[in-house]
Amino acid sequence: MLKKFKNWVAGKKADSKFKEYGPGHSLVATQPLPQAAAQAERAHAAAALPPPPSSTAQPAKSAASVAAAEAALARLTSKTAKPVARPASRPAGTQLSPPPSLPAESAQPAQPASRQEHMRVSAAVRLVCPICEVVIPATTGKDHLVECLQAQMEEDPITASAGLVYTMCTDPAALATCVETLMTYLRNIHSAPDEPKFRRIRQGNPNFQARVVPVLGAVEMLHAVGYEPLTEGGETFLVLSGPGADVMPRVEAAMEILGMATPIVPDLYHDPVVYELGTSQTIPHVSVPDDFYQLSAAEARQLQSSARATADELHTLRTQAMRDAQAARRQRHYAYGFIRVRLANRYLLQGTFRASHTVNDVIQFVTDCLAQPAPAFQLQPMTGALPAPDSTLADGGLLPATVLNLSAAGPVQLRPDLLAAAVKLA
Repeated sequence: MLKKFKNWVAGKKADSKFKEYGPGHSLVATQPLPQAAAQAERAHAAAALPPPPSSTAQPAKSAASVAAAEAALARLTSKTAKPVARPASRPAGTQLSPPPSLPAESAQPAQPASRQEHMRVSAAVRLVCPICEVVIPATTGKDHLVECLQAQMEEDPITASAGLVYTMCTDPAALATCVETLMTYLRNIHSAPDEPKFRRIRQGNPNFQARVVPVLGAVEMLHAVGYEPLTEGGETFLVLSGPGADVMPRVEAAMEILGMATPIVPDLYHDPVVYELGTSQTIPHVSVPDDFYQLSAAEARQLQSSARATADELHTLRTQAMRDAQAARRQRHYAYGFIRVRLANRYLLQGTFRASHTVNDVIQFVTDCLAQPAPAFQLQPMTGALPAPDSTLADGGLLPATVLNLSAAGPVQLRPDLLAAAVKLA
């Protein structure tokens, strides 16, 4: 596990250098990125981000309309989503077991076996841990990352601590304050390694308690550098011991890691599932799990604001471009979606994707699921044309679920392990 974690850190360092120097430059070069190339890099990054929602001036609302909107928002935010049953991870090539029965008080009407199996395999979102490469449920993703990072504390405490700081602190302002405070401690030691006042941190200091202690991994970072607790006169301090020459390598390593670290984000597990259709069977309806479109409080407020804007639009003359833009803003937003690819041999390949995934990601997923060497193929939706390869699934209108037809010049076969686990739909 440690080797995989270090490989992940090495990859982050390479990404950091690539962003600094840009394409076409050696990663070991010392010259800064030219200004023109830097501007192009920033423009490219900005183009990859979704456009911010446009804001238009709204007329003044009456007290009654504001009260009604707030009441509706309270109803939306007070609802809690019912927990969704998560399927257990299954090794590739194993047969699927029937879903567990529901308790008597929540029992549902009996359904055909094929329908039960279809509902079971499509009722979860799972992730791949980038540290240990284990498939985990999305609901336990952060807890798993904490366990993985804490397991690395003994062998690489500086990197593991930085990973905890950046991954577990979800408040950007608190994260920036914590990192800047840690960097101040480290810069002071780096500039004057033998200065006694820089070697002691009073743990009862209000700034230390407010800026460092609440962030998981921050105190561990100081311990990794060499600060150790010491109680004097009823107060507890963190004291850095050892000569400056011994401390400097750890301080410099901590400054480098804190300066380039980013949150560890688990990759989405596409969860490939193969359905085998009967000779005269149509493609079944896709059941989208609840967690594909659960709303946060911010999203609920945005929907309520959109509803108020829609009411105002009914009394406003608009051009066709204005109507199209407003329709795009009213489109429902999904976090995840299903893409199903129908092959000529009555097999249906299903994968789970984020809304930010691109058409290229879908093509790569299909390629990985085919027996190699795979022939060149094309994907075509049931109606219309496939969006551009770099289009996201959300922008291409492929969410929450889409069926694509696969066509190829030669025979196409799925991987044997996927075929062995195929779900037969009678």
